[in-house]
Amino acid sequence: MNEKLIIKYLEKKCSKEELNQIYNWMNESHENKTYLFEMEEAWSTGYEYKYSISDDVNEGLNKLMHEIQSKNNKKITLKKILLSLPLRIAAIITVISLLSLNLYMLINRNESDTMNIVEVPRGQRVNLVLSDGTKVWLNSDTKFSYPAKFSKNKREVILTGEGRFDVAKDKSSPFIVHSQDLGIKVLGTVFNVKAYNPDAVSITLESGAIEVEFAEQFKALKMLPNEHLVYSKTEGIRLNKNIDASVASLWVSGELIFQGVSLKELTQELQRHFDVKIVITNTDIENQLYTCRFKKGVTISGVMDLLKATKDFDYSIRDKKVIIH
Repeated sequence: MNEKLIIKYLEKKCSKEELNQIYNWMNESHENKTYLFEMEEAWSTGYEYKYSISDDVNEGLNKLMHEIQSKNNKKITLKKILLSLPLRIAAIITVISLLSLNLYMLINRNESDTMNIVEVPRGQRVNLVLSDGTKVWLNSDTKFSYPAKFSKNKREVILTGEGRFDVAKDKSSPFIVHSQDLGIKVLGTVFNVKAYNPDAVSITLESGAIEVEFAEQFKALKMLPNEHLVYSKTEGIRLNKNIDASVASLWVSGELIFQGVSLKELTQELQRHFDVKIVITNTDIENQLYTCRFKKGVTISGVMDLLKATKDFDYSIRDKKVIIH
């Protein structure tokens, strides 16, 4: 693939014919999808700094493109971008490389729009910068759909899983997150959405204000900073005020925190975070409650050792399977 055409694609300056070339090339192999995804990751990271170091960004990307073309059938990850870009950009992209290795992106296209779909595997996290400048962090086992370019009147995205949003302000174009049976409408704010369970969605607002719209016959509800909302089809709406909203986003930095969580729910989180399977052989202990916090870098065995010390159970680990007994 011609490197100038890919850079033109990243700059969103392709004609219809050129877009067809890109999509056809991308669909030829999983490696091509991976290359294009990593190009977009690097490009969107450097975009914020383009006015001060645009020459450096372009030079680094060009070097990377040459490397891709010169190494046939060899996967190039974001680690290699670090070797191609200057230190100022490398420091920024290091964060992305740690969170997004081995991710893949599928692009669905129709006549009127191009939707990007990011699926984050278990055990990994990723952050994105959308075309309007909105910053998004996605937790493991999350699916996120967003348009390559937003319309003038509204900005809509779809989330299944967990995400943190730092929305760019635009009074003329509200930002709407669709998650399960909820619509979360904002103009510019920071909030966390957790929606792994189809029957339950939780929203934590850090700053600004959001309006939550329900598919059921509930009135729209306005949330203020340091409020936490839980919505369930079976139990309705619960709103907690004056909470520490920053706790909900600790996962962004790789931390794990549990506050009054049952062992069953806790192990579901651990399965996503560590990409393991956990089996509880005695259902009598599933509802035992835990409050604990783990720093970034903790291992699954380190977590299990602490849980074992606080409650009456033992465990064993074999390959990627943990058995609690």
